[in-house]
Amino acid sequence: MTTTQQNHASIIDAAVKLVRSRHSREEVAAALAFGDRESYLAFVSEWKAIYADLSGEIRAYKREMKPAYKGDVSYKGNAQSRRQSCRDEARAYIEVRKASKLRAGSQWEAARQAAAA
Repeated sequence: MTTTQQNHASIIDAAVKLVRSRHSREEVAAALAFGDRESYLAFVSEWKAIYADLSGEIRAYKREMKPAYKGDVSYKGNAQSRRQSCRDEARAYIEVRKASKLRAGSQWEAARQAAAA
């Protein structure tokens, strides 16, 4: 992992902590800062990689639960709780993505107005 990727990962983690502590989307967006379009795209790329891993984990836990649907309940509890915690984490990451779109849009609008002036 490069330094830039580590930086984006730490920014994403900090934003997820804000989401978990029930900050508004605008507050989370204010914590995100993208210097230019390339840094925003790098952030999105890193976010997608993290989210893809989470999605894979959720699917794996769901597959673990399948035997429970057929009557073998010994698998269900542990996999179900792990799946639920991953789903909660994924929802937090979705909120971060929505906040990043909000922030990028406001930065784009500010740059457009500055160029027009």
